[in-house]
Amino acid sequence: MRNFTEDEREAIREELLETGRELVSVYGFQKTTVSDITEPVGVAKGTFYRFFDSKSDFFLELISREHDRRFDRIEDELEDVTDATEGLERLFATWARDVEDDLFSDADTEDLMKSYDRRPDREERDAEYERFVSRLQPILDTLREQTGEEFPDLSAGQLGYLLEEIETIARFGEHAHDIDTDDGNGSVLYDLHIPSLAKGLTTD
Repeated sequence: MRNFTEDEREAIREELLETGRELVSVYGFQKTTVSDITEPVGVAKGTFYRFFDSKSDFFLELISREHDRRFDRIEDELEDVTDATEGLERLFATWARDVEDDLFSDADTEDLMKSYDRRPDREERDAEYERFVSRLQPILDTLREQTGEEFPDLSAGQLGYLLEEIETIARFGEHAHDIDTDDGNGSVLYDLHIPSLAKGLTTD
């Protein structure tokens, strides 16, 4: 088995991840095999394990990359915001829509958890939380800079808690097209909860 150059390793790893992303989004975590991923890339099944310890670790990497994409979309959405309430409303709504449009289903995540012999320990959970907060901090800093003194005294940890609550509603709440608005049917989440939360945070 020949050794790859750094450029080759990077290219193969990226191709494996992009191929896996497409396959898992269609067939799910459980039905997608390592061979399904390696065959289109043109590498042997054994080569996969030179890049990832297991299919579960591979899928965790996919989830991490999707989270990074979500943060990138939020940053794009907030680029021209100058009003604090509007900024928070856009942030919360973008997060909720991304959760609803998540590439991977709850069943995929459940299958992933079942594939592990153990649950992540406290240290691993803390590290993942710190990573989450570290992605939120620059978003908060940018919003604060763009909107000025009107932006609430909100920490990245507090924002993370609010986003987790919104994610729970987006995943499990009965919120789609279930209230009357001036324009017709609306959503409890997008037309009531999110605007009220954003306004409440920015009102003295």
